[in-house]
Amino acid sequence: MATLFSTDDASDYAIPQHRQAGVRETTESHPHTLLGRVSDAVADVFPPIQSGHSYHYATAGLWSSHDLLLHLLRQTGPARIWIATWSMTEDAVRVLVQGLASGLIESLDLLIDARVIRRNASAYAFVQAHADKVRITACHAKVSVLINQNWHISIVGSANYTNNPRIESGVVTEREDVARFHQNWIEAEMKKAKPFGDATPKKRSSQR
Repeated sequence: MATLFSTDDASDYAIPQHRQAGVRETTESHPHTLLGRVSDAVADVFPPIQSGHSYHYATAGLWSSHDLLLHLLRQTGPARIWIATWSMTEDAVRVLVQGLASGLIESLDLLIDARVIRRNASAYAFVQAHADKVRITACHAKVSVLINQNWHISIVGSANYTNNPRIESGVVTEREDVARFHQNWIEAEMKKAKPFGDATPKKRSSQR
C-alpha cells in the first residue's frame, strides 16, 4: 500500500544528533520591546525592521509564526528560509507553499520534530512535497532564519508553526552573525553532522 512518506525518514533522522549546547555570544544593540494585544495584527505590532536591531515581543494577538515570517518577507523581498520547529499545521504549510509559488520564498529548508508524522501526517506530507529539504529529528526549538543579499534576520521564540491562541514571546534580530549561527546549526543537524557533539551515550567501563 502506498504511503504519504517513507518510514525510512523517521528511522534515519528521529535520533537527535546532539548532546551539548551551542552558544553564540553577542552584544545586543538597539533593542526594542513590543507588546501585541489580543486585537493586534502583526503589522500593528512590528515597525519596519532596521539593520543591527533586535525586537523582543510578547503577543496574545491574531497572528502566528507564519504570519510574522510573511510580514518580514514583505519588507525584505525574496529570501532563503530555514525553519526549526516542534509542530506544524496545514495552515502554516499553505502560507509557506504560497510563498514558494510566488517567489517570495526562494528556498525552504525545514527541521521538524519526529512526532509530527503522527500528530499531523498530512501537513508533513504537504510540506515535504514542496520544500527544498525536510528532515526530522528530536526538536523542540522554534527558530526561523531569513537571508538575502541585504538582510539577515532570525526569529527565536516560543511559537510553533501553528495557529496557537496562547501568549507567545520571542526575539527578532537583524544581525548576520546571529542569523548565520542559527542557519549553520540547523543545516548541520539536517545533515546529521552532530553540531552539538555525539548523541551516542558512552558506555561505562566495568569495575572489578
